[in-house]
Amino acid sequence: MHTGVERCIVLAILFFSAAGCGGDKGLPAPPASLQTDTLAAQAAPDIAPTATTPQAPAEMPIPSEADIIARFNDQVFPLVNQLTNATEDRAAVITAVDEIIYVPVNWQLLYIQSILRLTDPMTSNGEKYVYVLYYYSRGVDLVWPSPSNKTPELPIFKRVPEHGVTQAVNSFLSLVVEQAGRFTLVEQVAGTGGEGSTSYKQMVERSIQPFTKLSTEQSNQVVKDMQDLIGYACGIEMPGEYDANQRAAALSVALQSVNWSSQKMAAQFLGKMIPFPSNAVPILFGALEEVNLSSNLLEAMANYAETPPGFDLVLEAAASPQVTARRQAAVILGRIPSKPEAAVAPLLKLFSDEDQAVQSSAVEALGKLGAPAAFSILVADLNSPDEVTRLNALEVLAGYNEKAASAIPQIVPFLQDATFQARRSAATVLGNTGAAGRSALPDLEQATRVETHRNAFRAEISAIQAISGQADALELLKTLFNPSQSTDVRYETCQIASDFGQKGDLGAVDILISCFADSDSIVHESAISGLNLMAFSGYKPLRAIPTLIKALEDPDDLTRMSAMDALAHIGPEARSAVPALIQAMSKPDYSSHCLEALKAISGVDLGNDTQAWTAWWEEN
Repeated sequence: MHTGVERCIVLAILFFSAAGCGGDKGLPAPPASLQTDTLAAQAAPDIAPTATTPQAPAEMPIPSEADIIARFNDQVFPLVNQLTNATEDRAAVITAVDEIIYVPVNWQLLYIQSILRLTDPMTSNGEKYVYVLYYYSRGVDLVWPSPSNKTPELPIFKRVPEHGVTQAVNSFLSLVVEQAGRFTLVEQVAGTGGEGSTSYKQMVERSIQPFTKLSTEQSNQVVKDMQDLIGYACGIEMPGEYDANQRAAALSVALQSVNWSSQKMAAQFLGKMIPFPSNAVPILFGALEEVNLSSNLLEAMANYAETPPGFDLVLEAAASPQVTARRQAAVILGRIPSKPEAAVAPLLKLFSDEDQAVQSSAVEALGKLGAPAAFSILVADLNSPDEVTRLNALEVLAGYNEKAASAIPQIVPFLQDATFQARRSAATVLGNTGAAGRSALPDLEQATRVETHRNAFRAEISAIQAISGQADALELLKTLFNPSQSTDVRYETCQIASDFGQKGDLGAVDILISCFADSDSIVHESAISGLNLMAFSGYKPLRAIPTLIKALEDPDDLTRMSAMDALAHIGPEARSAVPALIQAMSKPDYSSHCLEALKAISGVDLGNDTQAWTAWWEEN
């Protein structure tokens, strides 16, 4: 579960007019009275369930936010206040119910309910009603703010003490009946879902408890509807009988939650609905300003941006005053392969954005597009007096691969730049040109001989490998390793040799043996780790067995254990290590590693008995 903390507290009752969101905005007359009996409390008999959820049309438009807010303020909010002040009578008995009505004190929930079309009492022919008032909390965060500023003065809107489980949903449902304008609270149920849940869906399901004063069918229907509403409010796709348009629209509303985890989950679920229904487009693109959307969802929005209306929405986001919108617009622009040239102008503008995160996204996007129109501008930017502009240009040029070969004369000088970032990026650009970058090999080799930063050194070696092959890169590494190099570079030499060794190049063994002789502990310790990784990958460093035996006496615990594990991976060919392993077994902390090595080498298991192992060695 996420560790984010959220409480979206909602008291709900849903009310619609037959005209929809734009209908009569006055408070509707109370529905027909519901029969109650305050003399005795008993469970209601099974009666006809409410109607099942209807299927939405093929393309259901999302109501406008303004209409939903106006409806909430003018119709629902007054009703919420009436129901909140209901008189409590737990002895009341419900004898008949034609309709169950949900009413939210939150306009976002009203939005979701209108999309899912759970109930529409204004068009019902039922005469007997029951209201379900509910709220839920998730962690300890506060409810979505209402733009109307009409937040009821209810206890549920006060911060609930933290219960120790930050990723949990708590529900609290009230059953209210009305008779002659008098509202009566007849039952309340509460539940929590979180700890022990195997999914977000189950977390929501566990939080909803059934009413005992409704029929079994109707109580089950309420439970299902509450699970769906709360789930979608938290950004979780629930398995109700809703089509793709409804699901996408409901999740899109959840993107407006003030809680990052609800936003993130809604974005993740929407990202799986590719292509997403177009009815979700307005909310999705509006969310770019406030929500960090998932990569899959941005990909889906890029697909929609292939169309003129979609591309215009991306351009609007690119010009937004909000950093989040501009950054994500850059990501989307870099994923529209059919419009690379059209994306260049807005991306170049974002390339010079005042925010570094926006700049980075624009850099990556331009690199992905590899747009010819941007190439000459990027090469010119290499001469900019601004360091950030120069670095960004280098990063983008790396995405041009062999097409950047014509700029090699302008890129090579950066191998001597004062900043390691420039040296690293220049080496990356040169390496990405492949065989076309052969003219840069002498400069790259010279750069490796004087390099002091590990990241730039790795980029330079990788570039030589990409241009001239792994064998040449490995031979160069052998000649480079010496005590005059910085500790950083000697350590990176060991890491690169380990990487080569894990790919089957046994020439890396000699470098790792040299690294173990290094006077710096971090270098010689990483050498044994590298030999162990080679052996684990199936490439046995047999020439290094004497080095591994010597490492069994190393003062560093992890180095000794890595040597034992490496000998175990080598197996029978490491017989010469048996005496040293028997001696090392006397140290209890590492006896299990010694035993595994001895078993792998000998093919027998004599446990931790050093005398038995000594006898075996003398006999064999």
